[in-house]
Amino acid sequence: MESYFVVIVIIGILASHKLLSLKRSVDQKISRLIEEKRKLEQETSQLTDEKIKLNNKRVMENNEYQARILHLSTLRHEFDADYIDGRQWLAKFISEAEKAFDESISLTLR
Repeated sequence: MESYFVVIVIIGILASHKLLSLKRSVDQKISRLIEEKRKLEQETSQLTDEKIKLNNKRVMENNEYQARILHLSTLRHEFDADYIDGRQWLAKFISEAEKAFDESISLTLR
């Protein structure tokens, strides 16, 4: 009977050692999973920050492009208006100069 008791005690000790080993293994896996979760949350946070920065950069670039487009279209409009007005002024100036020159020649010939 004592041998059965000793065997049962030995089996109990082995089982408790096995349970402790399994518990340590599970605790280590849980610790690794918690650490991996923390790293993933950090990476997600960093990616979110980078995404926000990139989005802000795109918005700023878009605003710059819109400002450039507005500036260039304004310059183009002013150039067109001034160019046409300048051409008309130059045409009037040349015609008046030719008229004055023709009148001076006709006065000289009389």
